[in-house]
Amino acid sequence: MHSESIKNLLPALSAAIAEMADPVKNASNPHFKNKYADLGEVIECAEESLVKHKLLVTETLEVADGGVQILRTRVWHTPSGEWMDSVVRLMVGKMEMQPLGSAITYARRYARKALFGMVDVDDDGKKASRPSKAEKEAPTVQPFDLVEDALAALDNVGSQADLKVWVERMRASGFTGADKSAAVSAYEAKTMELKAR
Repeated sequence: MHSESIKNLLPALSAAIAEMADPVKNASNPHFKNKYADLGEVIECAEESLVKHKLLVTETLEVADGGVQILRTRVWHTPSGEWMDSVVRLMVGKMEMQPLGSAITYARRYARKALFGMVDVDDDGKKASRPSKAEKEAPTVQPFDLVEDALAALDNVGSQADLKVWVERMRASGFTGADKSAAVSAYEAKTMELKAR
């Protein structure tokens, strides 16, 4: 579900996701003998880019039809008020606080990972997946010289991964005014085209 319009939300969310690192497996589940990224790690990986792009995440517990308990995770674009939801049914065996708390934490972690396209990575990939502050500040992609070059490159974008790369190059280009407006309009059209496939 989403607000009537998401034309401002989508570019901001796409740009934020492009900057997010994948969460590192920092916790263990002794029952299944596996490792996973806990909720704190998932939140930490997203927080900086969400703030930068004026996005806010809210989470509410609700009771849906038939008394089903759900967690609603909503991403807001604060300047426009546009939003997008992810709804997860809480699977609770016993109606006690401890199992409910565990189910909420589990649902919060998976809802955020789904919204932001995150996957857990092993500890040894932590340094590789999280650039240093200096690396973040330095341009790591080739900027476009002209907006016409950017628009031509956008015509060749055929996947979400290609679109992420294009967004990074656009950000590094620093276009303003009419050039920026033309690029944003073309980006929105390409986003809708990719969603329709």
